[in-house]
Amino acid sequence: MTGGHARIVERHGVRRFLEDHRFHSAPLAAVRHRLEREPCDMVEFHCLLMRTDVVSRLGPLDERLKSALENPDLCMSVRAAGGRVYFEPAAVVTYLPPPPLAPSDRPYFELRWSDEWNRASLRHFQDKWQLPANDPNLRRQLKAWTWWRRRALAAPGSMLARARIPLRHLAGLVAARGRGANRPRAPR
Repeated sequence: MTGGHARIVERHGVRRFLEDHRFHSAPLAAVRHRLEREPCDMVEFHCLLMRTDVVSRLGPLDERLKSALENPDLCMSVRAAGGRVYFEPAAVVTYLPPPPLAPSDRPYFELRWSDEWNRASLRHFQDKWQLPANDPNLRRQLKAWTWWRRRALAAPGSMLARARIPLRHLAGLVAARGRGANRPRAPR
């Protein structure tokens, strides 16, 4: 991602959340000539540098955003506090997705991306930023998260597809193993 937009616009008295990622999934070689250091609305946590005084001023990340919207929330909070967010093309990162999850990771994956946690994150974001419940952009995002989770769980041969566990058992399994015990492992 090469910066993006994350802002609230008001049209005809109705607030709406707008988000887009510039050059999403485009190969760096195809867009490098268009990149320059510039202010932007949002950056992703995959590659983020933040001054410690900003962290001290804002406090910790909003833990009520359980599964999504943490990137735009942080960047919008920085800007609301008078700070600025920049895209810096000289900072290049190669993101390596984590390896396939083990069957023991499935309970946390399903809880982390569950409809319940996605909806809770969405509702909190809407309340925090005074957005209407029917914001079409956020509804599209909720639909995309659901599609993504189902695709990841159903991918033929995936470790997640082979480790089917009924959703009603997830909360107890995650609680029994301790907070964060089933989080996906980072690549080595």
